[in-house]
Amino acid sequence: MRKHSKLISGSGLLFLFMAVCQDALAGTPGGTVSYAPYAAQGIPTLSEGMTMVLALLMSVTVFRVLRNKGGRPLAVLVAGALLILGMASSTEWMGRALAIGFQFNVESGGTVNVLVNNIDISIANQTTKPQQITAITPYPGQVAVAPPSATPIMPRCEVTTVVAPSASCVVRFALD
Repeated sequence: MRKHSKLISGSGLLFLFMAVCQDALAGTPGGTVSYAPYAAQGIPTLSEGMTMVLALLMSVTVFRVLRNKGGRPLAVLVAGALLILGMASSTEWMGRALAIGFQFNVESGGTVNVLVNNIDISIANQTTKPQQITAITPYPGQVAVAPPSATPIMPRCEVTTVVAPSASCVVRFALD
């Protein structure tokens, strides 16, 4: 009799666990995000070195203008601050630090498998080319929903969204 009561109580706990965790047992969570290189290329920008040169030229110009108006101490202070800020902003340490597990990492395009649901997932473009999202395919029993953490800096991953190199987009899958 004891063996049967342990079996029955163990089975009861298993059914209780399955009832509580039905979301996890409903199928494979998440979906896929397919991408390909974006055909159009962006407008060229200044490199780090040219940004430093521009900061130096601006600080020299500000120094000369302010010095000619009789504000030599102020000119030195403002020119120095512009020089420091201009050069600091052109270095890599000023970028955003993100811990991202999902990424576009094949230059010629591919698919990212997102195996989680009900949380916002950021997908980073780790290639050197802009990548365009070509399809978002939820797994059976799942649906793609609007992630609440999407911002203009990190937009929602949608079909036709173009993700620049080192940029990210956000996707969320949920139960249907």
